[in-house]
Amino acid sequence: MPRNRLLFLTSSFPDFPGGYRGSGILEMSLRLAASGWKMYIVTPRIFAKSPIFERMNGIYIWRFIFPSGGKILADYKKTPYLRMSFYILSGIIFSLWICIKKRVSLINAHFVIPTGFVAVFVSRLLSLPLVITAHGSDILSLPGRSVFLKRIAIFTLRRADRIIAVSEMIRDVISSWGIPQEKIVCLPIGIDESCYLPDRERENLVISIRNLNPIYNVETLIRAVGEVVEHFPEARFLIVGDGTERERLEALAAKLGVAKSVDFRGRVPREEIPKILSCGKVYVSTSLSDGTSVSLLEALASGIFPVVSDIPANTQWITNGENGYLFPRREPHLLAQKIVLALKDDTLRRNAREKNRHLIEEKGSWNAIIPRIEDIYRSLLK
Repeated sequence: MPRNRLLFLTSSFPDFPGGYRGSGILEMSLRLAASGWKMYIVTPRIFAKSPIFERMNGIYIWRFIFPSGGKILADYKKTPYLRMSFYILSGIIFSLWICIKKRVSLINAHFVIPTGFVAVFVSRLLSLPLVITAHGSDILSLPGRSVFLKRIAIFTLRRADRIIAVSEMIRDVISSWGIPQEKIVCLPIGIDESCYLPDRERENLVISIRNLNPIYNVETLIRAVGEVVEHFPEARFLIVGDGTERERLEALAAKLGVAKSVDFRGRVPREEIPKILSCGKVYVSTSLSDGTSVSLLEALASGIFPVVSDIPANTQWITNGENGYLFPRREPHLLAQKIVLALKDDTLRRNAREKNRHLIEEKGSWNAIIPRIEDIYRSLLK
């Protein structure tokens, strides 16, 4: 059997060309394909307009059908157990077919629930090595909904040959569940070298690049705008991303009298993100929970100064007052203070820029991460 055929079984993958969802997993797939691996992707078909099969730059993508209701499972307020059951059954059947047809030699499941659970059955039935990558919500959110889902997560993780955690916090949570530490490797989703742009004159522009969903708490930034504008009347706030909260946040900006200072840009193509970041002085993330944020890593590489919530996923990368600022979650006044300090201090921003680019080159770029992923695969294929 060939030893270089990989199946990525993932619950998150771009649904359409240029889509955000799972864009890091797509980039990882493309880079592994360029490195000589045969890449096969199996992912759920969330939207009826998404193609069932695609071929893209050397990778092959199949979408299995289940009654999604036009939403990913995590977006349902209550766990949709019936839909999840169809998801698991369809995922197992489809993945078995692809593994046999393409003579897959190793499975990497992205997200523990439910795709990791699917991968356990497929890998056991076909005696294939299994790597599970834990991204964030699959460890920090879904298992917290019920004891049953937590037991499913632990069952799944115990049966992986290796576990990749995208942040130290996720690694620590998995370890606290009794999973042996020697099975767990901490590796973030990487970023592209296109983020390294030459330094340029920057505006008093504050940028957020997060989806407008409750978990990302962009309301805290909107509530901080007025106080920042008191100190810097020319400051502008660029909100990149879309989601269920957009209309409410636009209405809030109007109610607070700051709508003229805030540009809700919506979704933009991924390739435009580095150029956008290179225009601003401050990047803000108000997230309440996260794995390793790809947009934070892109910000660090681009040279913009980060002001981010003090969640563990961010403190892994930011030392307060050195290469960025941290602020308590849901505290718009304290966020505004940090933004004002960052806009005032040219020296701090310049010093942080050098530190952050070095940090990303060493730990956060695809050039640093892909060889380590390949080492994990090869160790299991010996």
